[in-house]
Amino acid sequence: MSRWIKMEEGYVCPLCMDRKNVIFTRNDILGTPICKKCSYKLWSDVYGHESRPESMLLDRLEELTPLSYEEYCLIELESVAGDLMDTLREYQTEISRLKGVINVRQGK
Repeated sequence: MSRWIKMEEGYVCPLCMDRKNVIFTRNDILGTPICKKCSYKLWSDVYGHESRPESMLLDRLEELTPLSYEEYCLIELESVAGDLMDTLREYQTEISRLKGVINVRQGK
């Protein structure tokens, strides 16, 4: 998971090969953007499973990379955790800014 990006017209998601997609996110497993649909599906395939679920998406990923299911899980979890940490830092910055505004208004 990451920030959503628009790709040039004609870009095709390497996982689903769907040419209709217009919103993508960079994928750390492949090192290239994948579509929003595949990003969500990948997350549901790697999070919360004790073993690899049956998944055409994971089958395709295995065709494209030499990585194991556990390696996909680790890379995806680290990517999502990094995005969450970035978001939390942004929220903390905004919280601090708002507290400053409130303190100034209250004369503190």
